[in-house]
Amino acid sequence: MRLVAHTAGTVKQLVPVTAIERGLVVTHANDSLAEAVAEFTLGAIVMARRNAFVAAARMRAGRERLPVAAQHEVRGSTIGIIGASAIGRRVMKLLGPLDVTLLLYDPYCTPEIAAEHGATLVGLYELLRSSQIVSLHAPITPETIGMLGPAEFAAMQDGALFINTARGRLIDHDALLAELQSGRLAALLDVTDPNEPLPQDSPFFALENCTVLPHMAAVTVQARLRQGKMMLDETLRFLAGEPLRFQVTRARWDTICRSR
Repeated sequence: MRLVAHTAGTVKQLVPVTAIERGLVVTHANDSLAEAVAEFTLGAIVMARRNAFVAAARMRAGRERLPVAAQHEVRGSTIGIIGASAIGRRVMKLLGPLDVTLLLYDPYCTPEIAAEHGATLVGLYELLRSSQIVSLHAPITPETIGMLGPAEFAAMQDGALFINTARGRLIDHDALLAELQSGRLAALLDVTDPNEPLPQDSPFFALENCTVLPHMAAVTVQARLRQGKMMLDETLRFLAGEPLRFQVTRARWDTICRSR
């Protein structure tokens, strides 16, 4: 075995890190997924901040319209990005033209790198307290599992929107549920834990201020086509003795996401 070219994102369920340390060349199509998820996140932020999903559900049910005070523009907001991952960096780029204030929390990121993406590097609690919108883009590592729990959700300001297009294991769902049931926060969840999809009797589905989607952020025709082409091109580069564009190095291993 000389090359593993994975047409999806994480490779941690496919190869052990010792194989990379021994010289096995591994590459993956994570950037294709990142493009799709970043675009989805931008749309999710805009639509959830306008309460468009709630408005659609009310209209189908023949209920009253939302008050104007419940519908907000993204422009001019303070948005907290947790994780300067491939997705997080793309989300910041897409948000830039909307004249928002970007705050970034990532212990592996420098203030200079944050500034390159139009963001200010801050501590986690400062980000949570200061942001009208918080979008999670951290990978699954031993340090990030359960990183947002009761204290973190309690630190978010009243009326804030929480977006999770990363992984469900990064948050304490019971803690988030309690804040949602109080009406203090709103959320859009594309990922959940420990069950995905959630059972139909999940209390999250009973909440008007929570939109749950079926882990669809990276699922597009275009993303699938990119994934295959990227790995075909990487294989041809490998056979030609050329440097790979998306190689998973040992240094990269510790910060890439696990599958669950």
